[in-house]
Amino acid sequence: MVISNHKEAVYVTIKELRSRTGLTQVKFAEKFHIGLPALRSWEQGWSRPQSGVLFMIERILDLEDELGGR
Repeated sequence: MVISNHKEAVYVTIKELRSRTGLTQVKFAEKFHIGLPALRSWEQGWSRPQSGVLFMIERILDLEDELGGR
């Protein structure tokens, strides 16, 4: 997955990652130790996560899939 610097692309990506987990915003934020207001802001495109955050979340999810579950 390519992550763009464009706000809309980040919005889609973080929301796609959360959707992939099937978790609510609250549970996703808790799982990845992200503040709920920050997650909501990312999903709405108001702000962007620091460089590398999306990559790390995606990698964790990939590893969980490889290991057979969450």
